Amino acid sequence: MQFSQFPLDPRLLRGLDLAQYVTCTPVQEATLKAVLEHGKDVYAQSQTGTGKTAAFLIATFWHLLKPENHDKFALILAPTRELVVQIEKEAKTLGQFLQFSMAAIYGGVSIERQRQSLLRKPRIIVATPGRLQDFINQKTISLKNASVLVIDEADRLFDMGFHKDLLRIVKMLPAPQQRLNLLFSATLNNKVGQLAWEHMNNPESIVIKSEYPTVEGISQHLFHVSRSEKMILLLAVLKQENPESAIIFSNTKAGARQISLRLQRAGYNCALIEGNIPQKKRLDIIAKMKTGKIKFLAATDVASRGIHIPNLSLVINFDLPDDAENYVHRIGRTARGTQTTGKAISFACERFVYNLSSIEKLIKKKIAVTIIDDTLKSIINDILKDNPDQTALSEKTMAGTPQKSSHQGRGYTRKPHHDRYQHEKKYDHDKRQPPIAARSAGSKHNPRSPKEENPQGTRKAYSGKTHTPHSDRRDHKHSQPQDRAVGTGHHSRGETKGSQHRTPRTATTRSTSKPQRTNDHSRSNLSTNSVRTHDIPRNSEDQSHASYANTQKQKNILNFISKLFHKEGE
Repeated sequence: MQFSQFPLDPRLLRGLDLAQYVTCTPVQEATLKAVLEHGKDVYAQSQTGTGKTAAFLIATFWHLLKPENHDKFALILAPTRELVVQIEKEAKTLGQFLQFSMAAIYGGVSIERQRQSLLRKPRIIVATPGRLQDFINQKTISLKNASVLVIDEADRLFDMGFHKDLLRIVKMLPAPQQRLNLLFSATLNNKVGQLAWEHMNNPESIVIKSEYPTVEGISQHLFHVSRSEKMILLLAVLKQENPESAIIFSNTKAGARQISLRLQRAGYNCALIEGNIPQKKRLDIIAKMKTGKIKFLAATDVASRGIHIPNLSLVINFDLPDDAENYVHRIGRTARGTQTTGKAISFACERFVYNLSSIEKLIKKKIAVTIIDDTLKSIINDILKDNPDQTALSEKTMAGTPQKSSHQGRGYTRKPHHDRYQHEKKYDHDKRQPPIAARSAGSKHNPRSPKEENPQGTRKAYSGKTHTPHSDRRDHKHSQPQDRAVGTGHHSRGETKGSQHRTPRTATTRSTSKPQRTNDHSRSNLSTNSVRTHDIPRNSEDQSHASYANTQKQKNILNFISKLFHKEGE
C-alpha cells in the first residue's frame, strides 16, 4: 500500500516524496490503518530497521494537524541520546513543509539551550526520560497540553532503569482517552504489556511476524576463536571482506578502545563510540560516518540502537553480547530501509561462547559456523609476517571448533575451586589471627609476618605454635614467649598496671604440677600451667624459653597475691 492512499495532508505527502517514502512497510501500513481509519491507539512489536520511526511520526503529524489540536504538542520518549537525535532529524525531514517547531531534550549537552527551546513551546518534543524529568521538576514544562504520547524502544527504556521515570511522566499527562498513544518495542515483555494496558486507551496490538526476529536479508556467520586470536582474525576478516563501512561491537569500553587503536595502527579510518565519549563528539562521529568521512566504527552497545548509517554493509560482533536482544539490535544496523542485504560476523571466544545458546534461541536459528579457508589462511599469514607480535591461530580456530574453557557458566572468568592454590582451601579456623602476645610483640615475633619468607611459596595456616627465628631470639633476648597470658609490654589479662614494675617475691619453677588455686579472681587466667601443651616448643632452646615463661608467670602471680594481701592489711 502506498502513502498517497491515506488521507494525509498534501504538505506531509510532499515531504514523504522528497524523502523517497512511496510504499508502506508492514508496520507502517498497520499503524496508519489503526490510527487514521479506526482512530485507535497502537501497541506494536516491530524489529529495528522496519520503518517504525516513520510510522509513528506520520501518525503524530496527522493528529497534530487536526483543528482541535492547534495548541497541543506531541511528546516522544526514547531511551538514548542518539535515538532522540535520529528521531528529531527524521521528523524535520518528513515534516519540513509543516513548519512545526521541534525540540530535542537529552543529557550530555547544555541544559540552558534546551530550556530556551522548551520556553518557545515546540509542537513536537523528543526526549529521554531523565532530562525531561529534570525540566519537569524545575517547572520549565507542563505536560497538561500534550495530545500525543509516543514511547519508542519501550523494552530498552525498562532495561536502562527508566521504569519509575516513565511512570511519573505518564501520570502527568492528560487521561489516555484525551490523547493518542503509540508504543513501539522490538521485543515484548510483561512490563511493556502492563504499561500498554494501564496507560493506553484500548490499544490495537500489532505484531509484525517474521521467520526469526532479525531483519531478513542479513547473512549471519560465526567464528569459534580464542580471545588471544580475535584481533588477528578481525584484521584478516576486514581485509577479506573489504567493506565500504563497518561497525565492530565490543562488550566493554576498554575492548572498544583497543579495537579502535589497533585498526588505526593498521591503517583503517576508525572512530570510537562508548559511554565516556561526550555527546557532541558522538554526534560528530555519526555525522561523519553518514557522509563517508569515517569508514569504520568501534563501539559498545550504546551504538546498537538509534544509529542509522546508510549502506552499512558489515557488522562484526567482536564479543557475543550478554543480552541476546542486543544481538538483534547490533546486526540490525545493516540491511535497513531500502538496503535489502547485509552481513553480520560474530566471534565466539571461551569467555562469551556461553551467550550463543540464548542468542540462537531468540532468533530461532542456528548461526552458521565458518571454517577458515585457504584464502583467509594466507591473509592471516601475511598479517603475521608484518606483525610478529600477534598470536598465530590455533588448529581449533582453523577448524571452527568451539573454544571451551575448563570452567562452566556464562562469562565465568574466575578459577574453579580445584584450580585454586592449596592455602585457599583452608577452612576459616586455619586462618585465624595469632595470639595477642605475638601481635603485640611486633612483626618479628609474628609467625604470619610478611618479613618471614616461606620457601615453599605458600602461606602456612597458623597452628597455635610459636615459631621465632633464631636470629630474632638473639636480638630480643628479653622478649616474652608468645602466649595470651603473658605480658609483652602490654598488660596481661590478670595483671594490674602497677604490678609489672614491682620486684616479685622468690618463686620456684613448677612445670608439671597442678595449678595452685589462690582466689576466684586469679583462678581462670593466672594458673601456672596456662601455657597450652601444644604451644610448648620442642628443641632445647625453646625449652629454656618455656622455663623462663613459667618463671615469669609465677612472678606475676605472686606479685598479684602480694598486692591483694597488702590491700587486706590496710
